[in-house]
Amino acid sequence: MNSLIAAFQFLTIFPFCSKKEADETAFARSVRYFPIVGIALAAILSLAYLLIRTKFSDMTGCLMVVTLLVMLTKGLHLDGLSDSFDALLSGRSREDMLAIMKDHHSGALGTAALVLVLLLKVFLLSEIFEFLKIPALFLALAGARSAMSLLLGNLPYLRGSEGLGYVFQKDLSSKDWMIAVGIGAVVAVAAFQLVGIGVFVLGLATIYGFGLYVKHKLGGITGDILGAANEIGELAFLFWLRVFLN
Repeated sequence: MNSLIAAFQFLTIFPFCSKKEADETAFARSVRYFPIVGIALAAILSLAYLLIRTKFSDMTGCLMVVTLLVMLTKGLHLDGLSDSFDALLSGRSREDMLAIMKDHHSGALGTAALVLVLLLKVFLLSEIFEFLKIPALFLALAGARSAMSLLLGNLPYLRGSEGLGYVFQKDLSSKDWMIAVGIGAVVAVAAFQLVGIGVFVLGLATIYGFGLYVKHKLGGITGDILGAANEIGELAFLFWLRVFLN
């Protein structure tokens, strides 16, 4: 239970208990529950979408759902996305890029990436048939958090003990990230059957490819990169789903 609570603590605004109550082993084991957090968020967003659609248009519903998602996740992943793109597109050395990610001021590239990703989420979600939007939310949110677990389990972490991601990766086992990927796969199949399998595989491949690119540039991943992977992951799953449903 501590592991599940730890997952919600760090990925959402829900303060179930003090962060000091969970030990490092609980943090590592919480990685397996990342997709469960995505499922819970998708359930809240689905209810919100249904309520919004009683009074407003589909596009307004999609915009408000994406806005609510930002609020429920504290903008944590968006901060990582902005810092990551400021660094990765800077054209600087590895050391300079890592220093840029430590600077919490957003530059032009990071701000542009943030705005474009949010807009693309709204437009892609709006293009999915209305009766498929709710299963699409479950697939995208659970899948993106499965992809985060995949990166944590297979790529080196750069910040050492000073980074937040360190407590998740230090005692992380293969079983933990594989359970996370398995949960994401079950959600994908439950939501879209065979199409869900194809979307899930391509979504994971997209994010793992992003992780390999970052490893080539930096030598590994950071907490900011994991946040960026989640944001790009949600976008990638919606993109591939829209392609399959075309």
